Amino acid sequence: MGPDVYWDSLTVERTLNVDWHTKYIALLVNIQSDAHPDGARSVLLATRQGFDTAQHLLNLFRSASTQRELTLLDHNDIYYRFLVGTDGAADCKLTLIHPATPAHIAKYTRQDRMIVAETPVMYRSIVLPWIDAHGSSRLKWIENILNGTSEQDRLLHRSDDPTNGFVLLPDCKWDQTSLTSLYLLAILSRRDVRSLRDLTAEHLPVLKEIRRVVYQAALDSYKLDPRKLRMYVHYLPTYYYFHVHIVHVDLEAPGCAVGAAHLLDDIIDNIEHISNDYYQRRTLHYYIGTEHELCPLLKQ
Repeated sequence: MGPDVYWDSLTVERTLNVDWHTKYIALLVNIQSDAHPDGARSVLLATRQGFDTAQHLLNLFRSASTQRELTLLDHNDIYYRFLVGTDGAADCKLTLIHPATPAHIAKYTRQDRMIVAETPVMYRSIVLPWIDAHGSSRLKWIENILNGTSEQDRLLHRSDDPTNGFVLLPDCKWDQTSLTSLYLLAILSRRDVRSLRDLTAEHLPVLKEIRRVVYQAALDSYKLDPRKLRMYVHYLPTYYYFHVHIVHVDLEAPGCAVGAAHLLDDIIDNIEHISNDYYQRRTLHYYIGTEHELCPLLKQ
């Protein structure tokens, strides 16, 4: 990480979420850095083959830091990703979001959820105004990728066409070693497509091109049968810059669940064979966390 972040200053405020089945933990921490000498609330995410408690994780983390076993993978805006090595093996993957916004904290906090039936009228009167007001926040890391200032060595594909351009790269959640945990991300270059609701027949060429490029990348880069891939779009998305998730069919990712994911093949088919404005006309059902800023508005 370098001298920018002072790991000895790290303190834990609370555990946001933990899943012992997937060996995942999310902590709300406070840490000092050159940019925030008085400390800033941050989110620390970790996955490892075995840790027992949050304190166990922190002890491991601090030990690795002092013994110079901390390996920076990449740094993009407020996101720092690195490996912690123990006993000669780098077996703990961490992400530090520094500083974290209230939206980051809410995203990684275990919370109750509810099902929403979002009609086109609800979208236009409630959701779209919220997107217009808040949807452009937390996008600096995407802009860094698209403008060529970050993560360029990780790109599998780049097209700068103003209408149909996109980038394809490994998602930070993938360790790039186990194919069964493969996780890629395709991000559209144009800013006017923010979510599933914006898609029309105009976007069929780029949706099909994403599918074609992903299939080819799976064969060329990973020797992976394209039938082993699952491509989907989230609604509601985490961030409002249109993107497609690509995972191995055997990966049990939470975002693959009904109520969150829409298969890319189904999206293309619905627009192509049912209606050009299919996603502007239909009611979309999804689950939303009760801590999400939209939740109280949708309850009204």
